[in-house]
Amino acid sequence: DALKAIASIITNCCIGIDGFTLPIFDLEYLFLMLRAKSVNNKIEVSVLDDVDDKRYDAQIDLDAVKVVKPEGWDQNKVKITDTVGMKLKYPTVKSILAGSEDMDEWDVLASSIDSIWEGEEITASADMNRAELKEWLTNLPLSTIAPIKNYFENRPKLTLAVTYTRKDGSTGSKELSGIQDFFE
Repeated sequence: DALKAIASIITNCCIGIDGFTLPIFDLEYLFLMLRAKSVNNKIEVSVLDDVDDKRYDAQIDLDAVKVVKPEGWDQNKVKITDTVGMKLKYPTVKSILAGSEDMDEWDVLASSIDSIWEGEEITASADMNRAELKEWLTNLPLSTIAPIKNYFENRPKLTLAVTYTRKDGSTGSKELSGIQDFFE
């Protein structure tokens, strides 16, 4: 519901941008920048300290948030055999909403397939239904799991280092990552 609301806000406030079709990391970044410009770029966050397991308040500047793109983030082609493979895309609100409430990791992965190639033939995922995509995925060799996992683990993400003062006066720091960290 939160992602749906954010996508609606972006669609309504940013001319020519459909928030529902943006990769989640782009959607989150646009939302934070829109919030920074329309309300205030400084916000209070509550940070869970890894040392003493207590929460501390800190102020952050949303203008300092960056989208970090790890090495290999754009390597979206997964070769299965010499002639078969797939091209992946990052999930969007639209692809997530297209699933059911009992959506599992196979559904998310199926919604993240852009196309499948077999030899010279390329089939767009839009030309297949989710059940067909899931069946195709579940029949893949285990060796394809690592490059697929790597693609999603290396996705771009919002980051910002925040520092705070503990009750004993020492300084702590933590990296915020993903929109949920910015509004805790």
